[in-house]
Amino acid sequence: MAFDIFQRLGSVLGQVAVERITGRHHQATAEAPAAEAAPTTDASVEAPPAEATSQAAASEPVAEAVPAAGEAPYVPVSERAWNRDYSTPPPSTSAAAPEAAPAKSAEEIEEERLWNETAEAWAAGDFEKVTQSLDRLRELQPEDASIIDEKIAAAQYNQGAAFEQSGDLNRALYLYQEAQRRSPSLGEAGFAIERVQSALNPPAPAAEAAPAAPAEQAYTVQDGDSLWAIAERQYGDGSQYTRIFEANRDQLDNPDVIQPGQVLRIPA
Repeated sequence: MAFDIFQRLGSVLGQVAVERITGRHHQATAEAPAAEAAPTTDASVEAPPAEATSQAAASEPVAEAVPAAGEAPYVPVSERAWNRDYSTPPPSTSAAAPEAAPAKSAEEIEEERLWNETAEAWAAGDFEKVTQSLDRLRELQPEDASIIDEKIAAAQYNQGAAFEQSGDLNRALYLYQEAQRRSPSLGEAGFAIERVQSALNPPAPAAEAAPAAPAEQAYTVQDGDSLWAIAERQYGDGSQYTRIFEANRDQLDNPDVIQPGQVLRIPA
């Protein structure tokens, strides 16, 4: 009877020891997976097999680490890779290559060519070529029409000056007028126009004064003369005979009677 009691008591004590050991193992695994279970003080109880301990540890969930305040929550590497935004390429550690300049349009290439052509023609003194190139640029760049017109006016003025020096005044006048039309503020063109117009239309020389006719002249009466005939020869009008009669009243009493040899005064 006593043996049965001791046998039952040992069985109970062994079960309690096993429960104490396995419970202590589970608690240590949850708090620190790497820590080993503390040895029991009961030398009479054997530790459970390692296999049982591993199975028990595997069955218990592992507590996740709680991020500290202000830190981003931890995401597993595999999940980070899966959620990566592949629409934006990762930054390259190498030096970035310079961006290629955008290709120029055909219109931009033509404008550049015309500006270079204008500069070369101006340097060569070919102002007619300058005007032609700038007229074409004015069509391509209407927003710069006023600036281009000022440049054309300067070219036309210089070309007009060359024609004026060579003596082609009509051509010079036309170019000066065109320059003034393009750029009314170009005062030099206005002065040049007046100068060329004066050269093309000089003032008429003053007419020489005709010698003053004598106040009167003497006429000797011939046979067959009459005051009418004398007036017609002297004045081109016979009815002017009265002027001769009045000028000679000291020797004539009747305009119809004159004597050959008389010297009459003929008023101018």
